[in-house]
Amino acid sequence: MWAVLPLKQFHMAKQRLAGVLAPSQRRLLFEAMVEDVLLELTRVETLDGILIVSADPKARLLAKRYDATLLTEPAHNKRGLNGAVDHAISYLLKRDAAEAMILHADLPLVHARHIESLVQAHRSRSGSGCVTVISDRATRGSNCLLCTPPDIIPFSYGEESCAKHMRNASAREACLQLLKCEALEMDIDLPGDLLDLAAAMVADPHYHSRKTYAALCDLGILHHLPTRRCRTFFQSEPLNNACAK
Repeated sequence: MWAVLPLKQFHMAKQRLAGVLAPSQRRLLFEAMVEDVLLELTRVETLDGILIVSADPKARLLAKRYDATLLTEPAHNKRGLNGAVDHAISYLLKRDAAEAMILHADLPLVHARHIESLVQAHRSRSGSGCVTVISDRATRGSNCLLCTPPDIIPFSYGEESCAKHMRNASAREACLQLLKCEALEMDIDLPGDLLDLAAAMVADPHYHSRKTYAALCDLGILHHLPTRRCRTFFQSEPLNNACAK
């Protein structure tokens, strides 16, 4: 199983937080989240490798730091995230990769154990072809996709991508799973997401050593967090099979 981590230009990341964070602050937060995700991926024993696809110069330094492979996003890519992922999948197929997991970088609550559980759940149903999806909290986006083989479906990132990817899997008659995992569902796009992220990290001391926690401290977000919003996350099992075909 290869993990694919698409990274957009760092200075363009998290534009929907522009109302509460300056460009330099958004970059600080994004870099911290990327590093936290990469560190957890390095701790997943079932991965064959980590593939970063990006056009940002910072990505080369991160790939070296976390022993990942860097694939430069084509300069002529006009399809955004879908084009970047297609480029990564083509790279993996040329190297006879049998499985791929496409993961977003703004998931700073992920643990290696979540990825391990997800890979196991996917492989338990993979057969000749399978797609496993973890959506965002609104069940609209596709925060994590596992595909066997890597090109089993066309990628349809964008609005309502979760439903699109599930339809694509059905059209290919692939085994389909929609799994629940709070850590992987919490992506950071809107100001409210920042508060929920801060609450989760404050509630769990294991997160206090993470770069994202330090970034939230530097940005002053933790100082404005209402105590009543702090709550314990992930008390249930990491994964719950919510939908399967």
